[in-house]
Amino acid sequence: MIPLLVSFISYFFTYNLLVKNMRLTSPIRSFLIDKSYYIDIYENHIHVFHFIDILVLKETEIRFQMDGFLLIITGQNFCVKRLEKQEILIFGILKSLVIES
Repeated sequence: MIPLLVSFISYFFTYNLLVKNMRLTSPIRSFLIDKSYYIDIYENHIHVFHFIDILVLKETEIRFQMDGFLLIITGQNFCVKRLEKQEILIFGILKSLVIES
C-alpha cells in the first residue's frame, strides 16, 4: 500500500509544483520520507533537499556538502531554477551522481 501511495504522491510533484512551491516538507511528505536528506532525479531536473553547503556551482559540476558525505553531480547545462535555505532545484542534463564519504 505504501509504495502505491508514494508513487501516487510522486506523480503529482511535477515541474510546476516544484518551481512554485519549494517548501515540500508537508506532514505527509515528512511521514513518507523520514530521512535527514533526499535527492529526487527527474528527466531534466534534480531536486536536493537538506544539504549543508554548496561547495562548487558550475555549468558542468555541482558539489554539495551533505550530512556525513560529499555529493558530486556532473552533467551539462546546469541551471539553478530555485534555491531555498536547504533546498535546490537544478535543471540540466545529468551524467553522473557520485557519493564520497
